[in-house]
This record gives sequence, structure tokens and C-alpha cells, in this order.
Amino acid sequence: MNDIQKELKGLFGERHTAPFLKIYKSSNDKSTLHVSPSLHYWEENTKKEHVYKGSVVFSITEHFENKKTAFLQFFIKKETAKVLLTAILNRNFKDIYGDSYEDYGMKYDKNEKHPLRRRVLKIKMTNRNQYLISIDDSPGVRGKNGKIDAAGKSEKSVSRYIPEHEAMELAHEVYDYIRDQELIGAVKGLPLITYTPKTGSGGQRENQKERPPKEERKEAPPSTYVIPINPWKGQLISSLSSDLLKGIMRKTKNRTEEVSVDLYNESLKELTHRGDV
Repeated sequence: MNDIQKELKGLFGERHTAPFLKIYKSSNDKSTLHVSPSLHYWEENTKKEHVYKGSVVFSITEHFENKKTAFLQFFIKKETAKVLLTAILNRNFKDIYGDSYEDYGMKYDKNEKHPLRRRVLKIKMTNRNQYLISIDDSPGVRGKNGKIDAAGKSEKSVSRYIPEHEAMELAHEVYDYIRDQELIGAVKGLPLITYTPKTGSGGQRENQKERPPKEERKEAPPSTYVIPINPWKGQLISSLSSDLLKGIMRKTKNRTEEVSVDLYNESLKELTHRGDV
């Protein structure tokens, strides 16, 4: 385990679907829908890159009269989920996805007769202003370019209808949770993105310009700004490390919300005072 893996594990733990965390829940006698986070997850490739693989998890349980249940879940990539949730919030779902949104995934289940499973998530907006969310499971076979194709008929399918106002509640809650976790990751110095090993001489990336000596930099007063949001609420921004300040700047750059603008400017001010820009 290398340094970045140790740091990731120390901050976020092992990969998890966090079943005890439910960002959103919708339930009735027929079915239950949960949306849970699995955002803090990276995989190392052959180039020693830590490729970001975070996602949100849609889980549906159907309830039957004989008290039996059917359960399936689907992992949606973070970047894909943000676009989908925005379409629901802006009420232009059909403009972007047409009749329905479809996403394809896989799961390996050693307990199944055919362990490689193909999962399909479908979200459709009906003429009654409802969203039909369904997950389908069938045997899978690895095709060209690693794509998982169906190797047989569907063996399990679960679904849930939710009205448009509930879908918008879901989209608000999940989108806000994602953005909060992105900001927390940036503040901790490990934003939810892919990390590439340093290259070039002296451990610097090629084409990276050297910073001028401290004596050539203009002096600036320290920041007295008090952070108004978690996880550092109430602390002086000057009490944070330079790495954390740089993480905040990466995350708040080009954001227009007042608190984001303030965080960016005050982080820059403090780094300038330290001569670390």
C-alpha cells in the first residue's frame, strides 16, 4: 500500500456502499427505494494512477404478498448521476434523455449459477408525471472492449414509481450530498478526482514552472476570515494547512455562490501571505 492509498484509507476508509447512510428513501407496501453513497473509492491502474470510481447506489426492494422480497442495486457514476439529477431538477428530463434514461453495469456473484451478471437501470417519465425506476438483472458475457452483453433472458427485475415532486426531492438531496462530499474531499486535500503520479525531474510534473523565491514575492497580510461551513466551521482559515487551502481553491474555483467566492479569495490571501502560491 503506497502513501496515497494509506492517506485515502485514513480519511475515507475502505470502499463501502455505506448501507447505514441513506441519502434518500421512498417506500410503500409494494416497494422501497434507497439511494446511498459510495463516493470515496479509487482503483489503481497499471500506470499507477488512482482512478476515481465513486458512485451513488440506487437500491430497490419489492415486497410481495407472501412476505417474500426481491432486491437489486445499481451503481451510477458520480459524474453521470450529477447530470441525471440536474435534468430532474430542471424539469428537462425528456429533452435530454427522450423517453427514458438507461445505464448499464455488471456484478460478479459467485452464488449464482452464472456468476457474471448484467445490470440495467432504466428511469422513465410517464404521461402521469411519474418516474418509473427499474433495475433488471440477467446473465452476462464480456463482449468487445469489455462491454457486458446479455447472455440470456432477464432473471430478476424490480421497480418503483415515484411522483415528480418526490423525484425532485430525491434529486435535491442526492445532488447536495454529492457537492458536500466534494467540498469535504477538497478541504481534506483529496478531491474526488483521479490522481496521476508526479513525473519529471525533482518530482515535479513536466512543464510545471518553478515558483519564484520567497524574497521575490510580495508580502500580504494574513487572513482573519472565519470559516462559516463544516467541517471547519468556526475556525480561522489561517489555521488550515497550505495543502487544505489549495484543496479549497481547486473546489471553489469558478463557483459563484458567495461562500465559495469568499473561501477561494481568503484561501488565496492566506497562501499569498505564506508565500505558497
